[in-house]
Amino acid sequence: MTRHLRLASAQWNILLDLYISTWEGRVVPTGDACLASKAPHSTGLRHVVALMESGYVMRMSDPDDARRTLVGLTQDGLDFVGTCLRSEYDMLAAIVAGQQT
Repeated sequence: MTRHLRLASAQWNILLDLYISTWEGRVVPTGDACLASKAPHSTGLRHVVALMESGYVMRMSDPDDARRTLVGLTQDGLDFVGTCLRSEYDMLAAIVAGQQT
């Protein structure tokens, strides 16, 4: 079961990076996800772990390099980010439509 959390901006940065990477078919090493957080590496890693505990992010072994791990969105993570982005789009579209009347 997915546990909801209050997102820090660093966590949102990670989720967006992973969302874009998913649609582009790119794999994301854990270190790159930490960089996406725009926080120090150790802080970024704590955010990745929090997102994993919430069920939005999963970690897996890199089949090409046993020294590193990869992270990606779970289906719950994909759904969550997609829903957030859709809500933002709908809100902005409503604002624009209201200004054009």
